Amino acid sequence: SYSPTTTTGVLRRHLYEIHADMWIAACDQLKIVITAKCAQPAIGLYRKHHSGTRGPVNDNIPHAAFSPAAFVDAILEFVVGDDISLNVIESPRLRAIFLMLRQELNDSDIPR
Repeated sequence: SYSPTTTTGVLRRHLYEIHADMWIAACDQLKIVITAKCAQPAIGLYRKHHSGTRGPVNDNIPHAAFSPAAFVDAILEFVVGDDISLNVIESPRLRAIFLMLRQELNDSDIPR
């Protein structure tokens, strides 16, 4: 499972605790969006101390056509890519958002 104690979590923590200014500036320059929740406080502090810089905007987010398989793939990408707990899918608030976005979607279409 992905957690702050896995290799990427340890390396990421080292970057935002020891090298935050250099790491965030480099990511901004390379247009890399840092999405890890654990790094957000350090990013917020960096933005506050550097004239409120916003970081890169990703205008190239792919918009896949809806299908049950594409929906499941998107959820998996979100959970794995952002180090989100797998339990987030059980949130009735998140499930309500999914159901609101697609009228023909049923709760049974959302993986558990």
